Amino acid sequence: MITLDGVHLTYPHKGGSIEALTDVSFSAREGEFLSIVGPSGCGKSTLIKIIAGLLPTSKGEARVDGKLVRGPHPNVGIVFQEATLLAWRSVLRNIMLQIEVRQEFENDAYVPRARDLIKLAGLDGFEDRYPWELSGGMQQRVSFCRALIHDPPLLLMDEPFGALDAMTRDEMGVWLQKTWMERARTVLFVTHDIGEAVFLSDRVMVMTARPGRVKEIMEIDLPRPRELRITEEIEFVKYVSHARRLMHAEGYY
Repeated sequence: MITLDGVHLTYPHKGGSIEALTDVSFSAREGEFLSIVGPSGCGKSTLIKIIAGLLPTSKGEARVDGKLVRGPHPNVGIVFQEATLLAWRSVLRNIMLQIEVRQEFENDAYVPRARDLIKLAGLDGFEDRYPWELSGGMQQRVSFCRALIHDPPLLLMDEPFGALDAMTRDEMGVWLQKTWMERARTVLFVTHDIGEAVFLSDRVMVMTARPGRVKEIMEIDLPRPRELRITEEIEFVKYVSHARRLMHAEGYY
């Protein structure tokens, strides 16, 4: 579903340049949950933007579903750290915004799907509420529904739980796993939380400090569905410890 081959990215900066990524190559299989962790500023969010077609590479290629990424493409859903909901639109109308801006879709045909997603997200009865009437976790669930409404085969998530408290993050992690297992799609998930990455993922990609490159990709061999108590088991702790050692070698922690 995703293939990056020798990707470099250099930003112009004050008459010079900053090398953000260097020789990044990896792939994500169809239906896989792949997380990216690494030191701040290593280019995790930059990778999301490249795959989404929001940033061109300086060198190398990015492909989605075998097609070269040359700009924004329709077969992707994006969830950011903040819910970025429109305060004057209800839950249902925030979700439907994705459809309204895509002229190839008939709005009325997607209302039942929006209501199904609202139910899946545990937001039944909140369809007509406004963002300021919802908790942070509920707002983020609305943003997930908005990203999923057009049924994209690829979901890109840039620290979607970063603004939430620890208990809400745990709750959202369990919910996201359930949603992903019920509606199989490829997920690329950026996070600073190693435990969160291990809990959710089939594989975890650890990046180096800037300029970012792939240090190691860990296969996570833990049974699904995963409950929060798995975080106390020795195998889970081994994965987290190994990733932490890799990042410690980069001067992190």
